[in-house]
Amino acid sequence: SRCKLSAARARQLAMYLAHVVHGETLTAIGQAFQRDRTTVSYACALIEDMRDDPRFDEEVSALESQIEKLISGESDHG
Repeated sequence: SRCKLSAARARQLAMYLAHVVHGETLTAIGQAFQRDRTTVSYACALIEDMRDDPRFDEEVSALESQIEKLISGESDHG
Protein backbone atom coordinates (compact mmCIF):
# COMPACT_ATOMS: atom_id res chain seq x y z
CA SER A 1 0.00 0.00 0.00
CA ARG A 2 0.98 3.63 -0.32
CA CYS A 3 1.45 3.97 3.43
CA LYS A 4 3.86 1.05 3.54
CA LEU A 5 5.84 2.51 0.62
CA SER A 6 6.18 5.92 2.25
CA ALA A 7 7.26 4.32 5.54
CA ALA A 8 9.81 2.17 3.72
CA ARG A 9 11.13 5.16 1.77
CA ALA A 10 11.49 7.21 4.97
CA ARG A 11 13.38 4.33 6.59
CA GLN A 12 15.63 3.98 3.54
CA LEU A 13 16.38 7.69 3.59
CA ALA A 14 17.15 7.57 7.31
CA MET A 15 19.53 4.66 6.73
CA TYR A 16 21.21 6.54 3.88
CA LEU A 17 21.65 9.69 5.97
CA ALA A 18 23.01 7.72 8.92
CA HIS A 19 25.60 6.19 6.63
CA VAL A 20 26.52 9.20 4.50
CA VAL A 21 26.26 12.06 6.98
CA HIS A 22 26.93 10.36 10.29
CA GLY A 23 29.40 7.80 8.93
CA GLU A 24 27.78 4.80 10.60
CA THR A 25 28.65 1.37 9.25
CA LEU A 26 26.08 -0.63 7.33
CA THR A 27 26.17 -3.25 10.07
CA ALA A 28 25.52 -0.71 12.85
CA ILE A 29 22.67 0.86 10.90
CA GLY A 30 21.20 -2.57 10.21
CA GLN A 31 21.26 -3.37 13.91
CA ALA A 32 19.62 -0.04 14.79
CA PHE A 33 16.82 -0.61 12.27
CA GLN A 34 16.63 -4.37 12.89
CA ARG A 35 17.60 -5.05 9.29
CA ASP A 36 20.44 -6.91 7.61
CA ARG A 37 23.44 -4.88 6.41
CA THR A 38 22.62 -5.91 2.83
CA THR A 39 19.21 -4.25 3.23
CA VAL A 40 20.97 -1.08 4.35
CA SER A 41 23.30 -1.31 1.37
CA TYR A 42 20.30 -1.66 -0.94
CA ALA A 43 18.62 1.36 0.71
CA CYS A 44 21.73 3.51 0.28
CA ALA A 45 22.08 2.52 -3.38
CA LEU A 46 18.39 3.20 -4.00
CA ILE A 47 18.51 6.68 -2.45
CA GLU A 48 21.73 7.44 -4.34
CA ASP A 49 19.99 6.49 -7.61
CA MET A 50 16.98 8.63 -6.70
CA ARG A 51 19.30 11.62 -6.31
CA ASP A 52 19.47 11.76 -10.11
CA ASP A 53 16.20 13.68 -9.77
CA PRO A 54 17.32 17.29 -9.14
CA ARG A 55 14.36 18.10 -6.88
CA PHE A 56 14.90 15.04 -4.71
CA ASP A 57 18.65 15.71 -4.63
CA GLU A 58 17.98 19.26 -3.42
CA GLU A 59 15.74 17.98 -0.62
CA VAL A 60 18.30 15.38 0.47
CA SER A 61 21.08 17.97 0.36
CA ALA A 62 19.03 20.23 2.63
CA LEU A 63 18.51 17.35 5.08
CA GLU A 64 22.23 16.57 5.02
CA SER A 65 23.04 20.19 5.82
CA GLN A 66 20.57 20.30 8.70
CA ILE A 67 21.95 17.09 10.18
CA GLU A 68 25.54 18.28 9.81
CA LYS A 69 24.65 21.48 11.68
CA LEU A 70 23.00 19.49 14.47
CA ILE A 71 26.00 17.19 14.74
CA SER A 72 28.43 20.07 14.88
CA GLY A 73 26.36 21.83 17.56
CA GLU A 74 25.36 24.80 15.45
CA SER A 75 21.88 26.27 15.40
CA ASP A 76 19.93 28.30 12.88
CA HIS A 77 19.75 31.16 15.41
CA GLY A 78 23.39 31.42 16.27
